[in-house]
Amino acid sequence: MAAGKIAGARVKATALGFVSLISMTAASTPVLAQSGDAAQDEIVVSARRREESLKDVPIAVSAFGGDKLEDMGAVDLADIGDITPNVTLEATRGTNNTLSAFIRGVGQQDPVAGFEAGVGIYIDDVYLNRPQAALLDIYDVERIEVLRGPQGTLYGRNTIGGAVKYVTKRLSDDPSAMIKLTGGTYGQFDAIGSFSLPILTDSSIGDLRLGGGIAYLTRNGFGDNLNLSGVENYNKDILAARASVEWAPSEDVSIRFAGDWTEDNSDPKQGHRLLPYTLPVAPFTNFPVLENVFDTRAGLNAPDQKVRSRGVSNVVEFVATETLSFKNIVSYRDDETATPIDFDSLPIVDLDVPGIYENHQFSEELQAIYEGDRLKGLVGFYYLSANALTSFDVLLSGGALNVFTSADVDTRSWSVFGDFTFDVTDRLGVSVGGRYTEDERSIFLRRQIYLGGLSPTFGGTLRPPFATQTNLDATADFEDFSPRASVNWRINDDHTTYVSYAKGFKGGSFDPRCVATTAPDIDGDGVPGALDPDDQRAFCLFQPEEIDTYE
Repeated sequence: MAAGKIAGARVKATALGFVSLISMTAASTPVLAQSGDAAQDEIVVSARRREESLKDVPIAVSAFGGDKLEDMGAVDLADIGDITPNVTLEATRGTNNTLSAFIRGVGQQDPVAGFEAGVGIYIDDVYLNRPQAALLDIYDVERIEVLRGPQGTLYGRNTIGGAVKYVTKRLSDDPSAMIKLTGGTYGQFDAIGSFSLPILTDSSIGDLRLGGGIAYLTRNGFGDNLNLSGVENYNKDILAARASVEWAPSEDVSIRFAGDWTEDNSDPKQGHRLLPYTLPVAPFTNFPVLENVFDTRAGLNAPDQKVRSRGVSNVVEFVATETLSFKNIVSYRDDETATPIDFDSLPIVDLDVPGIYENHQFSEELQAIYEGDRLKGLVGFYYLSANALTSFDVLLSGGALNVFTSADVDTRSWSVFGDFTFDVTDRLGVSVGGRYTEDERSIFLRRQIYLGGLSPTFGGTLRPPFATQTNLDATADFEDFSPRASVNWRINDDHTTYVSYAKGFKGGSFDPRCVATTAPDIDGDGVPGALDPDDQRAFCLFQPEEIDTYE
């Protein structure tokens, strides 16, 4: 069975063009960044937490501006993965927006609570702790940056492989509004609108702007579920919105409140079998390989597929002096995904996995940014409090046997970090940085065997389990220091070369698929592991990941 990229193929709806593009503005001031080839070639990024030209950044960065993304017809982050070297960004686990992210081969495929991402996804500098709802749709975007290699000295948690920065558009000083309608093959219809409205300008309390955007993204399936009437495969039905308020009480202070909300009611993405299958018992039904790789015979359709995510954030920036500024980012996010995953893609009940993911996170980050003539850099503090709950059944043997798993994981993490660059000459620069991290991970893990259909969590008959394989309540602490150093040389005004070293760190945790009763006598105290909580804790625990990179 294959899902996502099937047999190496990826089909996309072809846009027929803009049905309607309406743009209104109260002023006709020219946009200088769009006038002249030189201005167009200048790409400004914030990969090092300060705005600078892409060609001056001694980090492997790919950057895509909003206009470029629109010209490309980019729909979501998966399109960025298709055109960025050494990067894989794709949907996984039966949904349009559960993200599997890899950079230079480093990442995490399994989205179950307890496993951590290896690539950091950021929306306006807010770290998304879980992969559910992290494959972001592209609309109302200023730019997207892809940073390859460990980024721990500049960004939050788990950037061992790299980071993806999604930067939304800031509000304009002039009233403006835009509506864009797009139609395409496979019944594609997208409607995107945005507006920016100055409420106060040069008032006694400063400037105040209000704005937002909304996107309705629909498409018929590339295939059909041949077993379930009215269910398409690889369709899209997403409604998303963003809103923000920007207040500048003075020239030195900027305050931004932002919120976003997304609801995905697409049908589940089920797989396509690459090999035929024949039932080994009467009536010995044969299931040949389907001609259309996007068709499926999956039989599971409960729970109803639905993804909802939302978040709010507040960013305060304060310019203290000509060289010193401060930035504070506080955010809360949550999301919920219900999905039926039929791993054998057949109408028989075998490897049918109904699943629910619920995630909550609160984060706080404070930065002090220094920009002198030759010395530039920042120091910062980061804190994350998060909970991830994953529950799923694994129905086997026609539903006679069911393995139920519930992993409830709490994360508390804090770190201090710093990264500075010193320009030895106008063309030679040296950068050093480091990050100290402490993680606390707690898990309440249950793995139980039920006989005869779904577990009570998924609507099955209320009954005790036939057997309990894991009943683990455990905590672990991890700490690390990750350094970075580089030397860069500007060969000329258009080219920069560099050598660098960076260490990456991703905290350890507990295996959410662990069968604790199979633990051996790890501590050697003579008590069988099946009866010893200490042995079970050690058996289910896995250590942090570390990586050393040289460029």
